[in-house]
Amino acid sequence: MARAKKGNAAREAEGNGQTEKQIDPAILARPRLLVVGDGLSALGTVAAAVLANWRVTWISTGTARVLSPAPVLDSVSVAGGGAAGTFALLAEKHGVPCGLPRPVSAVREFRTKAFREPVWMKVADTDARRLERDDSYWIPETRFIPTLAIGFDRPLGEIERDLRRVLLAHDAVERIETGSTPICGLEMSPAGSDSDETVRVVLGSGQKISGRRLVYADRWSKLAAMDGLPKPIPFARGRQPSGLLQVGFTHAAPEGASGQGLEFVLGVHKDAGEEIERSLVGYFYDGGRSSVWTLALAPEELEDNHLIAKKLRRMKQSLEKVFTGEEWCGPALEGSSAQGSRDLLRTVSSEHVVFEEGAVFHAGEAPVKPSVLNSHRAFEFLTDGYGPSCSLVQVEVWIRSTAPELLLSGLQRSESSEVVLEAVADAVSEPSVSNAFAPGEGLNPSAQA
Repeated sequence: MARAKKGNAAREAEGNGQTEKQIDPAILARPRLLVVGDGLSALGTVAAAVLANWRVTWISTGTARVLSPAPVLDSVSVAGGGAAGTFALLAEKHGVPCGLPRPVSAVREFRTKAFREPVWMKVADTDARRLERDDSYWIPETRFIPTLAIGFDRPLGEIERDLRRVLLAHDAVERIETGSTPICGLEMSPAGSDSDETVRVVLGSGQKISGRRLVYADRWSKLAAMDGLPKPIPFARGRQPSGLLQVGFTHAAPEGASGQGLEFVLGVHKDAGEEIERSLVGYFYDGGRSSVWTLALAPEELEDNHLIAKKLRRMKQSLEKVFTGEEWCGPALEGSSAQGSRDLLRTVSSEHVVFEEGAVFHAGEAPVKPSVLNSHRAFEFLTDGYGPSCSLVQVEVWIRSTAPELLLSGLQRSESSEVVLEAVADAVSEPSVSNAFAPGEGLNPSAQA
């Protein structure tokens, strides 16, 4: 049986026979939106829907959740900063401060014993720069390495985490966690039905969850096995889904003082016979008390648990080798047994490892709007498979098509925010913007730059 988690106005949990307090009748009267998924596109949709006066049933399918692999967005992918601005305003409206987006020089690549701005960033023309970037990294890694970065006052993963906490506690949000029970079908009532709730998510247990509309923002690779949908799913074909391996660290004290706000890209040792040149992508957040590091995997590697464990060891070895010394790890804590030069892993107080299948696409064009089926117009499909920037573009288009009142009233933009958003758009369209944000010397992991 699916497990329901309630917000502040907690409703009666299934089977416990207790009610903390009654939900506001005004919220109960709202139309219900079903949102399936737990990534950034689902998060943005829930945030917007609550502001648009929907009652949201947020369904998590038990899929491991990867935190945003990048701390910044790609202005080339977020329509000149518009989607980034909309996300910032959504977060601020829910009481999650993040500041308005702005162009930043964030990517640092480890080469010649220091972190430096990648060579491809020196290309002024944005299209040419994107081509150079694409030639520099493995395809799935380009989903998280921006051609021209847009950043907030805080790393994206930190904003994402805090916004999630707020929404899960919201009275208009009902959380349902299906656990090991899969979604086995999506249903829609025939035209002319008298019911206001015309869409249903069908669980393997037989339970049906009904609503007015459905936003499916989970793994598209799962759709082929669901009843009620055409086969094959036209928009899901040819995308070559694969997985991400992510490790998050909590540090005993703030670390990475030289790299706050930056996205680090470093190589990972190749094993014998391996052909793929991989990069590890990560960043510090919470003022250096946390960090997160992500590695893409090939489709043929997803079933090999021994190989996945080996990749995790390689990730940690890369971090041990690169992030050493007081600049990155601070002085040894009093009473510590660590002697000499410290590395990042010696500062870790806890870690969390996530492996997520189908989390990134190797092929296909990134969608610029929600995907739909002509036979199921009440369903809309979003994906996180092309990285966080693409996710937010789909969310913004969903707002414009489904809840345009948000951009007219629900997301009232102040005069100052409009000025900043216009400045971001102007900066993104200016070919010389990269020079305006060019860094100085490279960041050396073992000596102050």
